[in-house]
Amino acid sequence: GAYFVLPILGPSNIRDTAGLAVDYTAESAINYLNVSEVSSNHPEVWALRAVDKRYQTNFRYGQMNSPFEYEKVRYVYTESRKLQIAE
Repeated sequence: GAYFVLPILGPSNIRDTAGLAVDYTAESAINYLNVSEVSSNHPEVWALRAVDKRYQTNFRYGQMNSPFEYEKVRYVYTESRKLQIAE
């Protein structure tokens, strides 16, 4: 699908972004171990999740110091996702 960069979450495509939306919706519907109820009562849980997600994202613009950084990151991300899907 189309490649784009999400704020905080880093590089993505339409398929992965739709999957994130489904994951968050299913998480609140399933309510495994009462997590969604506790999360709604404590908004700091969402803040901690956002910080954790940002920490897990190794991508940072400006690391390569290249005028073609966007194209390089897009290529590496796309090839990485192809390998992950093939596994």
